[in-house]
Order: sequence, then structure tokens, then C-alpha cells
Amino acid sequence: MLRERRKSIIWGILVTFGLSLIPSQSSAAIKEGNSCLRKGMTQIYAGKKFTCLLKNKKLIWNAGVVIKKIVPVPTPSATPTAAPMPSTAPSSTPSPSQTTSTDPAPLSKPIAFDNLDPHWTSIVAYKNVSDFAASQAKVNLIKTLHLSPTVTDRAYSKYMTGVDEIAQLWAPLYKNPNFHIILFTEKDSDWIDAKQRELMGSALNNPTEQLQSNRLKEAGCNIGGFYLPNIILFCVKSDEDLKKSSNAEFSALHSYSHEYTHLMGMVSPDVSRFPVSSSQRLMPCWFWEGSATFYGFAFGGSKLSNYEPYRLSFLQELTFPYDMRRNQQVGSIREMLKKNDPALVSSLFKELEGDMGTCREVQNAYVLGSMATEVLVAIYGQAGINKLQLEYGQSANWNEAFFKAFGLTPPDFYKKLTPYLASQAAKFPH
Repeated sequence: MLRERRKSIIWGILVTFGLSLIPSQSSAAIKEGNSCLRKGMTQIYAGKKFTCLLKNKKLIWNAGVVIKKIVPVPTPSATPTAAPMPSTAPSSTPSPSQTTSTDPAPLSKPIAFDNLDPHWTSIVAYKNVSDFAASQAKVNLIKTLHLSPTVTDRAYSKYMTGVDEIAQLWAPLYKNPNFHIILFTEKDSDWIDAKQRELMGSALNNPTEQLQSNRLKEAGCNIGGFYLPNIILFCVKSDEDLKKSSNAEFSALHSYSHEYTHLMGMVSPDVSRFPVSSSQRLMPCWFWEGSATFYGFAFGGSKLSNYEPYRLSFLQELTFPYDMRRNQQVGSIREMLKKNDPALVSSLFKELEGDMGTCREVQNAYVLGSMATEVLVAIYGQAGINKLQLEYGQSANWNEAFFKAFGLTPPDFYKKLTPYLASQAAKFPH
């Protein structure tokens, strides 16, 4: 795990978390007779539910059982806008292509704080941002791509999933995007260092921390992020490495939209009156990292078929550092969240209200913040998030901006959010 980063050095670093802490099922195709990891584990693939069996002293997948797909029924109503307690539903119930093969019965009423459905909330949120992006005029996206000598032999395009969609989503707040994307491998450490020196200029003020050759030694090809002045970069894993972890491909797909969200927040002249690199642009850690993670899921991770198990597994693995730093059993925070305790949730978010310079639980910010953003987008739509960004960009006052955007204070929001977090933690894989 990477050491904590100072805000004066790196903004919005994303570790792509192909974790090796526990064995994970490969994201490759599942077939009868192929090896699996644990007796009794299940996996949904190609419309079937497969179960891992012990046969002749070997763990293998069974033939699978076809899952009957439930098609949701549209519920026409108006798209919600920022308001204290919206009473309108999302523009429509998500289409079958946006759901998994295990969808429950369709929503019968709009998403609201008293109706944070464990399954539909994230799907409605994804649809809200997708519809908003599609409604925006096409952006004049000026991106300069830099490819290392060995990266073209790998599936580097996975790391650029959602390029156009995320740019259109943030178009009202980032009207003239102009930036660099660097894609490299662990074989090209000298090349990436030289490229960083060339593009970062005076922003490269601490080579020991910032240069990728040093980060590769610490974490291998599990690195990427946003760097000043306007650079997004990723180490691209080999196809073999992407298949070693069930979360690796999901992580790769979500990377670009995650980092572009940081880029928008830190360099766009349209979102904030404060200068680039100013700490006054940084919102609380849970929103800064959590919202970026949410948008990565919405425009990247959701491209995977039956993405929901990957989303939950990815979030679960991100909880491990919280437990490990406290010398408590891995999975403890999952059990804590399942208790549905508003006081506990409030205390967890309180730890994440500092900016990236003081936040010591960044991975927890990914987990809790992404689910909090799901709820905000499902209820208030992207218009509510944009209002929050613009309000904060004028005042740098988090509590004031949050109340103006959503009509409730952050502490009240944490309490209302608690049941949803409990429902999601209950779904984390064991």
C-alpha cells in the first residue's frame, strides 16, 4: 500500500488496487470444469449462476443454472433537481442493459432518503449521470496521448474508458479541457521519469515522492493518478495480471473517469474562483475521493457485464487498510457498518472531512464517499452535484455549500445515509 501523500506534492492519486491480500476469482470466462477457489462460492456469468464444487479432490465450476432475468418497468416522471427533499423520481427506471442478471422487482416509488433501495440506488444514480452527460453538447476535448515503448503491447485502451462521457458530464464546469494522458508499464521506468520531468516542470518539486520509478518499486504496476499541472497517468497491467484478480479489470476501467474528475476540480477555471493548486479547491476527503470513485464506477466499471459483484468486491478490498492500521480483523469495519448506527457513521465521516493534506483514511474515503455520492446523485441528480461544486468554488465553505445544494447539513446527511451503508456492507463478499 502506498504511503500517504501530501497535497503539495500529488493531487488525487489513485492506486488501482489489484490487491493480492486475498485470492480473488479471475474475471476470465467461467466454464463448467474450470478451476475455482473456494467450495460453495458462486459467480454469475453469461446469464448463469455457477457454483464451485469439490470433485475428485479438485475445486471446479459446475454446469451453472440459468437465471431468469426480470425486466424493469419504466416509471415516467421528472428528473430530480437540487432541493431539500425532492419528491420526483429519476427520469426513468434503468433499462435492462444497465442492470445485472439478478435484478429484483422494479422500483415502485422514487429514490428518497426513506427509500434508499439496496439495489436500485446505485443504478438510478448511474442512469442519472449518464442521461445528464448525453444531454450536454459535445466537448472540444484536447488531450495529448503519450505511450511508452512497451505499453502498446498491452490493453491500454481499458484505462481510457469513458473519455467522452465523463468530459461531457463535467462540460458545464470544465468548458475547455486541455491535458496530457501518459500510459506506461513497469518496464519503462526511465521513460516515464523523463516524461514526467518534461511535462511537470516546476511542479516536480519532490522527485522521490513524485517520480513513477520510485512508486513502481513500492507498489509495482498498481499506480496512477492526476499530477499538476494537467497530467493523468497510469501504469498499464499485462493481460495476465489483469486476470489474476477479479477486481483488476474493474479498477482499470474505472481509472480514467476517476482521475478526470480530479483534473476538473483542480484545474478548471469554471468550477472555482480559487487558483489552480490552491488548497481552497479541495473539498472534504470523502467527497473528493468518493465522488471520483463513483464517477469511475458509473462511466467505467459499469461497462463490465454483471458489474455489481465487482463493485462490491472492490469496495470491500478498499476497507482492508482501515482494519489493518488498527490491528483489527479484516472485515471488522464491514460488521461495524452493518449495525446501522448513525453515531458510528457520523464519526467515520468526521475522520474524512479534512482535505487531502490531512486525510489519513483515503481508502475509506473511496468506500464511504462513493456510496454517499450514489445517494446524492440518485436523489438530487447531477444538477445537485454541480450546484455543490459551484457553491463551494465561490466560498470554500463546505457546510454552507452543502446546505445550499441539498437543503440539509452534512451531519444530518450522514444520519440519513446510515441505513444505505448498512445495506451495502451486508452485501460485501465474505
